[in-house]
Amino acid sequence: MPEPSRPSLMSLDDALASLLRVAREHAVAESHSVSTFDALHRVLAADITSPIDVPPADNASMDGYAVRVADVTEHGAPLPVSQRVPAGAAPHPLVSGTAARIFTGAGIPAGADA
Repeated sequence: MPEPSRPSLMSLDDALASLLRVAREHAVAESHSVSTFDALHRVLAADITSPIDVPPADNASMDGYAVRVADVTEHGAPLPVSQRVPAGAAPHPLVSGTAARIFTGAGIPAGADA
């Protein structure tokens, strides 16, 4: 069975021009103050920033291992796991020459840079 034909991709310049044209056509001309409960499908007229850091410290965006780059001396060289850090637990500083098993949302141990 033959593959269905697909339209060719547009160039990056054409895609950017098209996006900018649509953005200009739908630009916000005025703003209104509404209750949060009435804000569904609306666009903010101004940026809102938090006065606090959320999360309050660096954390892992996925399960993995935290290491020091300087400890990874060659490809495939093993590092012993010195701690396991689940989300919500306070990690201990990373021991030189080891890795920390970290889970999504867990704090990054002090000393880890990768």
